Amino acid sequence: MALPDGIITVPVQAGAALTHTGTGIRLTLTIRPVFIDADGRRTPATITHAATGTILSAITETLTIQDGQAGTVQLPAVDQPGFLGPDGLPVTMWSYDFEIVASHIEPWEGVLGVAPTAGRRVEQPAVHKTLQPLEADAANGIDLDTRPVQGWAMSPLGPVWLGRLDEAPDVVAAVYDEITDPTVGRLYLRSVAA
Repeated sequence: MALPDGIITVPVQAGAALTHTGTGIRLTLTIRPVFIDADGRRTPATITHAATGTILSAITETLTIQDGQAGTVQLPAVDQPGFLGPDGLPVTMWSYDFEIVASHIEPWEGVLGVAPTAGRRVEQPAVHKTLQPLEADAANGIDLDTRPVQGWAMSPLGPVWLGRLDEAPDVVAAVYDEITDPTVGRLYLRSVAA
């Protein structure tokens, strides 16, 4: 079943991932629609399309992108009007938490002249990103693999703004300078609002 007519969607793509030797990598993509409050608390983002009464449930979805392939999912732009929150009031700017797990087949080595077998699937540590797909992203889409991470992240130093320093709230400018490379590592975003 498709989303109702009139909802502006943004294509969000992940994959086609390969190892350095050209082996296809399988991606498992988990998507959670959430509201993020000012304190960084997440609650499920169940919303209603006002024009049709269609409920978009905050069910967590997991999609598998096959080895070496690219996958695309269409998500509603979060800045468009026409949605109601659980309280029945208009709502915009919810977020999508993404968990991306890459895995590949690692062949078993042959023993005493026996040929290698098919091997076992090895998973890499999960990568977590939070995005707010906007109407402006609808034409070109979002590539999860190359999209720069922006928003708040928790670090040993406390909340850190990830993104351009000129877009950061004044309160975190001093903390940001202490982070040598804020885009490295797997961080859970606390907020994506500038």
